[in-house]
Amino acid sequence: MPVDALELRLSAADDALVRDVWEALRAAGLPSQADHRSASNAPHVTLPSPAAPGGTITGDEAAAAVGPLLPAPLRIGGTVLFGRDRPTVAWLLEASADLALAVERRSAQRDPTAFRPWIPHLSLARRVPRQDVSGVLAAVAPMTPREVVADRLLLWQPGPRTLTTLVAPSI
Repeated sequence: MPVDALELRLSAADDALVRDVWEALRAAGLPSQADHRSASNAPHVTLPSPAAPGGTITGDEAAAAVGPLLPAPLRIGGTVLFGRDRPTVAWLLEASADLALAVERRSAQRDPTAFRPWIPHLSLARRVPRQDVSGVLAAVAPMTPREVVADRLLLWQPGPRTLTTLVAPSI
């Protein structure tokens, strides 16, 4: 059964920057998140989101916990690999203590038995064959910024395939 997800989305400038990295990987003939063709595919940071009984996430609760902390600068801590045989290449992000605590607190309150630490990251390429890992790392290195800014909170519901904005930047 698909699971709802909370996502932090990036400022327009940082969204464009990450998409440029995705396109550079693709242009080099390397795996890239740009290859993921879903209409909802966008640079994002997934938040742990244990659902309420019945599998739903309450958007109001998430907006109240995280919304006041946006926009949130996220420092790039380095490039990391998740997985072994066909790893995901991602930028490891360092959130402010306030944001990290709000996310962890919300997760623990929702389901204390399912607690998993939040590892904020931005995926650049998934399921990378081992022979391409060094090429992806080399291509990404000169394009890595010092930080990105998350300015929106969205709820992705894969069942009905809906994306709902919970918190957006004020104009």
